[in-house]
Amino acid sequence: MNGQRLSLSLAVIIGLAAGPMNAAQAQGLFRSSTGSICEPAKEAGVKPVRRTLLYVDKQALSLSPDEQEWFGAVNQMLQQTMTTAEPLDIVVLDSAKGTAKAHGSTLCYPVIEERYHDRFAGSGISGLLTNDLIDQLPDLKKEITVQMQDQVGPGYADAPQQRRQSKAEDIGKRHLLRALQSDAARFGGDLPTRVILYSDMIDNSDLVDLNAVLSGDDEQRLNSATSAIDDLPRLDFQGAMVYGFGTAAALKNPVAADALNGFMQQVVYLSNGYPGDFSRELSVPAIRPESVAQYDMEVTVEERTFKGRMQLMKGDNGRLTDSFLDLGTDNRSAHFTSGRLICSQDNSCQLEGKLATALLFEDPENVFLEGSQDTLSGHLGFRNDRLADSDNPALLPIEAEVRP
Repeated sequence: MNGQRLSLSLAVIIGLAAGPMNAAQAQGLFRSSTGSICEPAKEAGVKPVRRTLLYVDKQALSLSPDEQEWFGAVNQMLQQTMTTAEPLDIVVLDSAKGTAKAHGSTLCYPVIEERYHDRFAGSGISGLLTNDLIDQLPDLKKEITVQMQDQVGPGYADAPQQRRQSKAEDIGKRHLLRALQSDAARFGGDLPTRVILYSDMIDNSDLVDLNAVLSGDDEQRLNSATSAIDDLPRLDFQGAMVYGFGTAAALKNPVAADALNGFMQQVVYLSNGYPGDFSRELSVPAIRPESVAQYDMEVTVEERTFKGRMQLMKGDNGRLTDSFLDLGTDNRSAHFTSGRLICSQDNSCQLEGKLATALLFEDPENVFLEGSQDTLSGHLGFRNDRLADSDNPALLPIEAEVRP
């Protein structure tokens, strides 16, 4: 993938397929006494906005030494979206066995946002850098790419050399969702979590019939997803945003891809997560968030009050990413497909956003809120203005207060 492709590219990839990297390749700047850019950021008083979990299914059919476009796509996405000191964990899934294993320690992608430059000016990683850390970022990005490969490599070092020529039936039954469930302890914590999943999804799944998913309607896919989740009681994404991409045969057909996307989104919703797209491409919004706020929320419907939560994560221009509403009942949750939260210098804020799925009406709603960053009020509904018309049944009052 042109400039984003690794400088050591093919030689390292082939080395990974043949076995672990040699000591010189594996060392890298991030095997220093400080571990990674995480430590200098901590010393500078920079707290991460979120964390990212990258899951790589070692049974994915294109996971071969000479076909690594997926890795270039991930690397480019990380450069565009990772925030300063954001933890990155790489976990290899074995969907044939239904297990998960992390290789190596937590990394932090070497990004230092401009607002933190003064804090980092003149600092470096202990004993290794002679120039300012900020000036070293291009070299550090190459080094962390080596570390990322080093962590993924052991997961498929013993894979067949021609895996990309294999067929799904040659691998046998796969247990992707069970593999994710086996790693359930990694979810949770105070930081918002983003999940990137590279896999063939449910090809040859032991939990669901792929053909039934592709040929069924929305209700049948929901029933299939519900049945699958009933067999996975510990699969709980705990509010994580989940994005998936891969090379499954179904994804090559646009109609089938839409059906599979719908099924996987239902699986994530039923597992207390918030799904992005599941497709052949990595569809993560190219937004580098600068802040996140969690709110306790109330929505009033015909004198009945629903209590829930709201997460608003935004970039420097106010654009929302990885944001959602969750009412906590009957799977009533939805993530924002678009929106902006704009605040002036006097802390006067205004939010307008569009939800991906229906929350309380039959169609996806818009959200209109205004107030301060700590306290927002407004409406959920279909109007394209902010008229506080409580008699209009298409507008439902919302109150949101930031969590301490």
